Amino acid sequence: VVTPRIVAGTGDVRQGAVVGRNEAAMLGVDVGDHVSLEVDPTTTINVPIVGLYDGTEAQSLFYVDVAQLPERYRDTRVTTVYALGVDKAAVSAAFQDRPDVVVTDQQGLIDNATESFELLIAIMYALFGAAIVIAAFGVVNTLALSVMERTRELGVMRAVGATRRLVRTAVRTESVVICGYGGLLGIVVGCRGA
Repeated sequence: VVTPRIVAGTGDVRQGAVVGRNEAAMLGVDVGDHVSLEVDPTTTINVPIVGLYDGTEAQSLFYVDVAQLPERYRDTRVTTVYALGVDKAAVSAAFQDRPDVVVTDQQGLIDNATESFELLIAIMYALFGAAIVIAAFGVVNTLALSVMERTRELGVMRAVGATRRLVRTAVRTESVVICGYGGLLGIVVGCRGA
């Protein structure tokens, strides 16, 4: 069984709770502080923090002694075992007659932990794509209206001797400048709002 790496205090859950270092930092607590853990809407346990461990988001945030929990939550069966340096195929063969036992490797654990985020990330990418399409349409529409409103001005430029190439270059330069200022303004407003 893999034991979390203790970075402060002790790992003895009989004395209190062992908390993930990141979770403790987010809650603003440290070794020696007391926390109230809501087990369910009617049950709260108050435990001291006796240790901090360095772990990952896939691990539990709090480890407490099962004896501190109400009787209905005391399931003493082993639910997870981590083994290092063993062959996955050999372990799978040993438990082939046990459909209730799932054998996986490190990549399987990572995939299981990140699976719920994949749909969220896909939705975010779709929203980002839609925002880019809408922004591009807005820029093209604005520039098209700008050119249409300035038809007479562009005609006067051609009448006084400007070449088609010069008129195109002027319109393109103006569009780059407008997009640059718009992008810069968007970044400034976005950073100030964050």
